[in-house]
Amino acid sequence: MDSGRPGAQFALISLIAIGHRVLFGAPMALVAPFIRGRFKGLYVGSMALQGVIMASPALADWLTGSFALVACLWAVHDLLGAAIWLPIHEQYIQTYSRPEQRGADVARVKAVMALGFALGVIVAGPVMTVNPALPFAIGGGLVALASLPLLGL
Repeated sequence: MDSGRPGAQFALISLIAIGHRVLFGAPMALVAPFIRGRFKGLYVGSMALQGVIMASPALADWLTGSFALVACLWAVHDLLGAAIWLPIHEQYIQTYSRPEQRGADVARVKAVMALGFALGVIVAGPVMTVNPALPFAIGGGLVALASLPLLGL
């Protein structure tokens, strides 16, 4: 599919991004019903591991230059994020929201997450011009670092 033109590569990346979003729900639907109770260690550990896995495509790109390997590694973070981290995250949001204003608390968390995703995309664009793999490395590193303060909760 890659004809050597940047547009062809971006088209392939767009197709992978679509698959990334479409397949996001499958592992969640399969594993989420089994996640019950309090899983702080699993939550923090899977978040840290997800950061490492998110950064691994950058390392794979720098070491091998294999787009197929990069795409496969990127898809692996969905299995961890969608199947383990996200259901626990959603459970915690519901559990720790105040009953008298649960809707507002949940909406606030979702708004902050959406803002973080939007800012990540805004920053990733210019960073990608320096090196296309750099947003993966930075994003994964930030996720891994963000998990550390959660251990103290």
